[in-house]
Amino acid sequence: MAGLVTRKRSDGTTAYKVQWRTGGRGSGWQSETFDVKLAATKFQAQVEAHGNRWPPGWVKGVGFATVHDVLEETPLLDFGKAYVRRLTSVGPDTQSRRRSPPDHPARRMTTASNVLGQDS
Repeated sequence: MAGLVTRKRSDGTTAYKVQWRTGGRGSGWQSETFDVKLAATKFQAQVEAHGNRWPPGWVKGVGFATVHDVLEETPLLDFGKAYVRRLTSVGPDTQSRRRSPPDHPARRMTTASNVLGQDS
């Protein structure tokens, strides 16, 4: 069963904290804090309706959100560059080759025939 706790903040405003245990006794507390009591009461009812679990689609600290609301769009090229920068086992030369445009000479594939000197 979810409980509603009223707390005074240091700035003098009131916060309403809904808290519950997701797995019953012995499990950790889950909580969400609200500025408005009505919103906290509605959320408390939703938690109880879902068996003391987070309501589906709820994002902690945000509320009900769509994927578009939560995620920021990133162009594929920017995502790829960021991914290569995060790779830990890649040296600087490999990173520069991976970050170069596809038509850049460093990106051209080396085939077996080129390596063996058998141009077609």
